[in-house]
Amino acid sequence: MSCLRYEMKNSFFKKSAGVVCNFVNVCKTLAYRHQCNAFYLRLSKQYLRMSVIVGSRQSGYGPAAQYDFCDCICSTLGIVSTQCVCIAAKIQVASTKYRQEQFVVIGFDDRADGSPVFGQTVAFVSLSASDQWFVVVKRFNTIAFQCHFHAYDVEPVTPLECLCIPIEKLSDHHPLSPCSVQCHDGSRTHLRLPYHIF
Repeated sequence: MSCLRYEMKNSFFKKSAGVVCNFVNVCKTLAYRHQCNAFYLRLSKQYLRMSVIVGSRQSGYGPAAQYDFCDCICSTLGIVSTQCVCIAAKIQVASTKYRQEQFVVIGFDDRADGSPVFGQTVAFVSLSASDQWFVVVKRFNTIAFQCHFHAYDVEPVTPLECLCIPIEKLSDHHPLSPCSVQCHDGSRTHLRLPYHIF
């Protein structure tokens, strides 16, 4: 049995009780703050898991031909290179924030030991700002799992291979930050997952 869902709901009340410092009628105060929070989440649509908020400063709208990954998005979206698309460098899907240069798990290698396959985010693409969003990634090879770092050793695929994947089709929705480690044969990129895969 798991109590994680209950504890996640209960954590809001624990945080609020420590902030308000109300010792007279704490039940009424917590109930009021919970109703305000629920109303805010409904207005901002953060209760929807796939609601997307796009950063307006780093987003643009233009023909697909002006981007290096034009062939990738044209084949996935079924458009021609002269058609205009929305491009963003940062988006927020519900409470998860994605930005360029982060890594995501795009699949698992069934041919080897089932290790995760990673991709580095290049941009976020949509036909219109209210339409379905796709993430464009540079594919990386998973070399090995480094036990002493508890991380995966990865390297970029050569020649460069870009993939365009719907946000909801990602194998894992946790964005990962890379860590560079200096070795005797040069610098290596390590990625650590926030959990262990059996």
